[in-house]
Amino acid sequence: MGFPDLVELETLDHDDDQTPESIADALERLRALDGVVEVTQQAYWGKKQRQGFSIAVLCRPDVADTVTSQCFTVTTTLGVR
Repeated sequence: MGFPDLVELETLDHDDDQTPESIADALERLRALDGVVEVTQQAYWGKKQRQGFSIAVLCRPDVADTVTSQCFTVTTTLGVR
């Protein structure tokens, strides 16, 4: 018995343009998607002391396109890698 194949998606460049309430809602929506195993959020300090965050989603490969699309829908991300 081995580990299943999983894909990690990471959103890029969230600055202070999304409220904490909106971020919490986005994390819950991503967690609720079929095939998503884990969703994490990491806070950071950017240029000019701007607080930002990134979101990492661990999911099955067959739902990666759907999850990527939802990342753009529920967050203010500029990209997903």
